[in-house]
Amino acid sequence: MINLTIDFEWNSVLENKSDQYVFPNIVTDYMRQKYRMPAIYRWIVDSDGMIESIYIGETVELCPRRVYGYLNPGPSQMTNIRINNLFDELIKRGKIIRLEYLVFSDFLFDGKKITDQDLIKKNIRVLLENIMITHHENAGVVILNQAINSKV
Repeated sequence: MINLTIDFEWNSVLENKSDQYVFPNIVTDYMRQKYRMPAIYRWIVDSDGMIESIYIGETVELCPRRVYGYLNPGPSQMTNIRINNLFDELIKRGKIIRLEYLVFSDFLFDGKKITDQDLIKKNIRVLLENIMITHHENAGVVILNQAINSKV
């Protein structure tokens, strides 16, 4: 049996020391320096200050690589293309797209202590990504991840 409790919060990705990053703004030098790290992230579709839906992902480098991929998707990057197009449509309808990253306290998983330093490992990032997707799903939040919404 595995019992799991994780204390966590979502922190805003900032463009500079005070302004929250909003899609599709450019990746700033501040972001390149502060967020060049592995992360679990979520894009929030904001509708009048309320969370309308979210997309949760994991990455070995949040800025600039991951954010840049959504801003300028390559022709073979199907998820990036889908999210870029979706976000463009949502913005046209007056939505605001904000970016946050997961901050969590150390926790035990199967007797092993997991820290933010473990995010360098893909299996740990994917584990936390899926825990966060499930957490939001259980709370009734609309999830934009395609695999979650597919009928397959």
